[in-house]
Amino acid sequence: MIAGSSQTNSGSLVGKPPATVWPQSLRVAWLALAALMFMLAVVSGFSTITDIRDEEPGIAVGTAGGFILFVGLLLSTIMLSGFRWIGLSRRISRCGSEYGEGIQIPTGRAGVLSLSVMFVGCSAYALVAVIASYSGLGNKLLPAGRDTETGRTYMAVLFVGALVIATVLLMFRSSTTLRIYPGGVERFTRKRMLFSVRRSEIFLPWDNIQNVVADEIVIANGQSAVRHPIIKLQNSSNVPDRMLLKFESTHELALMAKLFVAEPNTLLSLLRFLKDSPDQRDIVARPDARELLTPPPLRERFRAARQAKKAVSDG
Repeated sequence: MIAGSSQTNSGSLVGKPPATVWPQSLRVAWLALAALMFMLAVVSGFSTITDIRDEEPGIAVGTAGGFILFVGLLLSTIMLSGFRWIGLSRRISRCGSEYGEGIQIPTGRAGVLSLSVMFVGCSAYALVAVIASYSGLGNKLLPAGRDTETGRTYMAVLFVGALVIATVLLMFRSSTTLRIYPGGVERFTRKRMLFSVRRSEIFLPWDNIQNVVADEIVIANGQSAVRHPIIKLQNSSNVPDRMLLKFESTHELALMAKLFVAEPNTLLSLLRFLKDSPDQRDIVARPDARELLTPPPLRERFRAARQAKKAVSDG
């Protein structure tokens, strides 16, 4: 748990490592796929440079779109392979409001940005491929044997679909900031829908928080399952329905831990410590309070995940 040390050197505010409620394992298959995406990105990058040197700017736009696509896929596969929350995020910072001094943890932007980049690149490649095909240069961007009317139609549909998805990702998005104070927890949510923005702000005093529960959403995917960690704040407050998000009720807020820039197990440990230690809550108001969310080294998390998996198989 968290120790009440007043020292300020890095990591000194953290006592025992957080419990591994949600193991962070290294996924070799995704890592191998990330290596493939890296090679394809390099090939696309060199193709773009070659097209520019050959004074083919139109084709260069298409190959650049392919490069952007593979870069987006590279970022996604790296995160899926287990390389997330590598260290203390610089976006975790001090904050101040009517509730006093504390720390704030925003949701990450890498996932939405990488998806947006990926679909923008895909749409650019598909559009240029269609134009090049009608210009007699289809073999430059379309696979061999696909420079046909069917191939052009497929690319046109791909262009429209990818562009629509990229637009939706950029125009319909939400962000959440969790602020932790000595007096309680505040959640600020901002939802953008086209040109309108909806804001929601909820503050829960520590005395109203009855329990901090670790839970998860399990999404079945064939033979495997994707698990999304959730931190539930069970409370005695009467939160209005209009301020609630998905998976929430009047007396239970659900923090989508995977979306925050703080490592989920470390965030869970901090919230539990503050809930159970009223006399220690002022530690989040200290100048070095953000260090409370310093996660264990990545290799230790990978090792803990292997041990947890081995314990399950042995049991």
